[in-house]
Amino acid sequence: MKNMVLDYMLAITSLKLKRKMIRVNFLPILLFISFISLGQQKLELIAPTQKLLPRGDFFLAADFNNWDPGDPRFQFKKKSNGNYEVTIPDSVHVFEYKITQGTWHLVEGTRDGGVNANRRYDDKSQDLTKNQIIQLLGWEKKATYRIVVNKIPSATPFDAKLYIAGNFNNWNPRDDNYLLIKHSDGSYRTTIQSELSEIQYKITRGNWASVECYGNGKARPNRKIGRSDKLVWNPRDIEHKTNIDVENWEDLTGIFNFFDLYSLFLLFASFSGILLMIAIPTIQNSNWAANRWLILLIGVISATLLMKIIAGDRNIAQDFPKLLLIPDFIIFAFAPLYNLYIEKLLFRSSDFKIKWRWIYLPSILQLLIYLPFFNLDYDTFRYSQLNHEPSFQILFILIGSTGIIWNLLQWNRFRKILNIYFEKSKISSSFEENLSYLSITQIIYLACIILGLMAMLIYLIGFFMDEDLTLLSSQIVDLIWFVFATSPFFLGYYAIHQPEIFKISEKHNILGTENEIDLNTPIQREKNYIQENKEVIKDELAEKIIEIMVQSKPYLNPKLTLNELAQQLNVSPHVMSKTLNDSFQKNFFDFINTYRTEAFKEKLDDPKFQNYTFLAVAFEAGFNSKTAFNRSFKRVTGQSPSEYLHSINQIENIL
Repeated sequence: MKNMVLDYMLAITSLKLKRKMIRVNFLPILLFISFISLGQQKLELIAPTQKLLPRGDFFLAADFNNWDPGDPRFQFKKKSNGNYEVTIPDSVHVFEYKITQGTWHLVEGTRDGGVNANRRYDDKSQDLTKNQIIQLLGWEKKATYRIVVNKIPSATPFDAKLYIAGNFNNWNPRDDNYLLIKHSDGSYRTTIQSELSEIQYKITRGNWASVECYGNGKARPNRKIGRSDKLVWNPRDIEHKTNIDVENWEDLTGIFNFFDLYSLFLLFASFSGILLMIAIPTIQNSNWAANRWLILLIGVISATLLMKIIAGDRNIAQDFPKLLLIPDFIIFAFAPLYNLYIEKLLFRSSDFKIKWRWIYLPSILQLLIYLPFFNLDYDTFRYSQLNHEPSFQILFILIGSTGIIWNLLQWNRFRKILNIYFEKSKISSSFEENLSYLSITQIIYLACIILGLMAMLIYLIGFFMDEDLTLLSSQIVDLIWFVFATSPFFLGYYAIHQPEIFKISEKHNILGTENEIDLNTPIQREKNYIQENKEVIKDELAEKIIEIMVQSKPYLNPKLTLNELAQQLNVSPHVMSKTLNDSFQKNFFDFINTYRTEAFKEKLDDPKFQNYTFLAVAFEAGFNSKTAFNRSFKRVTGQSPSEYLHSINQIENIL
């Protein structure tokens, strides 16, 4: 019994000793923990009023965390008493800071919404056993922009999230602070607060590959909201609501694909031009002096159209945006090449040394103007070009307006050249050469100039009125390329179906150049001889002309020229032309076609031609085309061929 009592007392004593040891061992630990807790630096934010409660959370933005407005390491935590607190690193003793809601667009301010100075913390002035207590006065008010997206493309994925990326959030395409919230009416809405004089933005689906674009798939410039005068003078109580529609997404469409009829047409025109370049040299007896310039002209047009298609592809344009400038060089390159071709074709002119100095000058100046833009780095060029920065706007206006004036002057010059040719051709030819393709080219040329003028006027209106008319102007420019691409088709058609226009004989081309004839040439000396023997030459040669026309009937040759008839009479072409004008008061063209008209009348009465068509009889009479026949017949008789036939039938019925 004694042993049991002794054991019990020993056990009790041992337990008391262990308790004392535990108290002794844990006391330093508890004291250490208490010391650490008391030494931590904290900021405590007094619970804001309901009016000042944020949309999100409170954050500390300070100089020791690079003024990050949404640093999760320094997010205020709510306490049981309703206040908020954040712990400061022990290594930081003095710093400046502000309270934000996760972004610099939502930052504390004065009571009236103005800008508040930075707060300052200094641990030497703080009791380490207490937190620094701070209180919000208000939030900094800024111009507010409410963006409402009313419509999005039907192909938009049903679970897509829409964001706004702009110059107010460093162009972050997936900024949760600017997530558009879908409302019950189907619209997407968000609010932007900024004191920027102009905000620029785009709608994205979370990355730049899925950014919005125009309905036709082309990249659109930044949307812009500029402040009015009211916004400038009173920026703190402004709310601007903007309703927009998203037309398309770049990742759901493409400019260049085989189902794009516009691109297909340009591509087909380019390939047609390339085939034509191969076909023209194969034509026998080709007028190579002119056709080599035609090949070069078609080659430049085809290459430009192909470059337009390539540069228009969204993926290529993103990697090589400077390719977009290359097609612009056709603005000043077309007229010089076209000029060289028609002068060689019509006048066999070879004096290009003087003209070279000015006719290529605009192209050279354009290259010099474009060089600084080609030297820009990729990012700067891409951003400036896409968003129509002032430098690119000035470039477009300068090149566009100058190009319109230049090409209009050149078009008028080509019109005069063609008129000169057609007037002179009546002196030396009895037929009309089928050069209507040049007239069609002139029409295409003029149409492009008029459309260019329209595009420039619309662009200038948008530029000075601060309206976004870029899409309309761009659509007209696309129409210009569409019209311009038709020129190889017409050249190709005439090359295949009427190749004779590409092999004009040297003996038919007697017009010389546009320049006046020198006074000391043999032709001038011949003029002097004619003047001295005017009456004798006129009478004798006139009789010979009538005699050969009646007996030999040279007018039945549809390709008869003044040179050929003059050779048959052993006189010079100039003497021949002078006699026709003086004795018959007609030029060579009208004189020959008068005989052809009379021959046509005679053949109508000939039973041999009763089964011939009107046009077939005209060809038998020496005419080479329906147009020349109709025009000459009416000039001689005062009636059209159909009117003449109708009058004959009436006479026969009366008889």
